[in-house]
Amino acid sequence: ILVCRPEEVKRITGIVRSDCPPLQSCLSEDKNGMTHAIMEVVAGGIVQTASDIHRYVRCTLLNSTKSFDDVVKSAQDSLRWLCHKRFVEWNNDTKIYSTTPLGRASFGSSLNPEESLVVLDDLSRAREGFVLASDLHLVYLVTPINVEVEPDWELYYERFMQLSSLEQ
Repeated sequence: ILVCRPEEVKRITGIVRSDCPPLQSCLSEDKNGMTHAIMEVVAGGIVQTASDIHRYVRCTLLNSTKSFDDVVKSAQDSLRWLCHKRFVEWNNDTKIYSTTPLGRASFGSSLNPEESLVVLDDLSRAREGFVLASDLHLVYLVTPINVEVEPDWELYYERFMQLSSLEQ
């Protein structure tokens, strides 16, 4: 039974009779899908133990298309990578995975772990450029960007020339 307007019958029957492309799990794409998924479930508190990992991967589309052992190996590889890059920590005493501040930042930003590392690298390089020897950097931080004020350039130049070379 098809319920639609008469002018839509041909188009809708064409859609119903057409072939569907095969389903593929996004977890199998270059390991990034699995890594992002594992990061999300650990940071979200869904997965904490090794048995939680097994239970989680059993519920994936990837598990229905690949062998369970392959899926578990992929999840374990992702966990190792996340631990190595310090997104996730394993506590030997409690036998629990937990997220680090980097992992929580990645989770909160909705960036995948690879993208998070790029952002972290950019922020680290930017932080190196800040000169914190004086409080002058605070002027930059509190100066509003949307206020149109024309400075007195002569006074600005005089004050600039009075700064030490480090402050300049």
